[in-house]
Amino acid sequence: MARSVTPADSAIHSMTGFGAADADTEIGRLSVEVRSVNNRFLDISMRMPREFNPLEMNLRTLIKQTISRGKIDLTIKWRINPAIAPRLEINAEALEAYARQIQDLQHQLNDNSPLPLTYLLELPGVTGGALSARVEEETIWECVQRVTREALARLADERRKEGDVLAADVRANLQAIAAEAETVREGAADIVQRYRERLMKKIEKWREQSNATVDEGRLEAEVLFFADRSDISEELVRLGSHLDKFNAMLDQPKGAVGRDLDFLTQELLREVNTTGSKARDTSVVNSVLAMKGLVEKIREQVQNIE
Repeated sequence: MARSVTPADSAIHSMTGFGAADADTEIGRLSVEVRSVNNRFLDISMRMPREFNPLEMNLRTLIKQTISRGKIDLTIKWRINPAIAPRLEINAEALEAYARQIQDLQHQLNDNSPLPLTYLLELPGVTGGALSARVEEETIWECVQRVTREALARLADERRKEGDVLAADVRANLQAIAAEAETVREGAADIVQRYRERLMKKIEKWREQSNATVDEGRLEAEVLFFADRSDISEELVRLGSHLDKFNAMLDQPKGAVGRDLDFLTQELLREVNTTGSKARDTSVVNSVLAMKGLVEKIREQVQNIE
């Protein structure tokens, strides 16, 4: 019995996967393959016997019930049941009309070459065919749908397994970012003091060279200005909030979350970059560089999440 292809809301899905199914049906042997790769939107391509062309919209609807994003390639192969093989119908009048026109042209061109019957049979309107009248369209759709559902279910299983791997990697990188952010937070408390010390050393050196006095009030104002400009507490709070939201979406996703995670990744990078530019202290440089590298890894992983 074919499995349901209703997408699970409680799991992360990759956009990469493959599913296949085949079965003997009333209309013959059907083989269905579905491949998917990452794509910004849902893009569906189909290769199937022309007899199934009327089913295209139904098949698209079936795919959309399972997949919301990705480049999907659906291939259907059919070995027809001999009992319902098409009947060949020849339009004799069209065949004779084509033959006369071609022969008249040959006569004008002094062309005595024989006129192949196979060529005439391929001309538009000469031949036609239809499945046995005993086969209804509903029967054809039921057979195709049943095997396609099975292939889609197997594709969904593979995308879910790959999604689990992606989610685990992303969680590990989020945890590493949180650890680096804590390192930055611990070191931030001493940034202003280190700036004061560096400034005082420069002033002392200048005093020795010029024997000048320094306005202590202006010195303190400069330190306070630096402290305000280099305050990264808000950036670290927002970074932590983004990390919490990221983990929550991975733990309890509702439908396709890839686009939302991509947006959050950009927000993570924004806060990390701002932290690095505001702190401007060697004590946080390594942590900021590490966080930027981790965010880039997350970005690459998120690109393949549905």
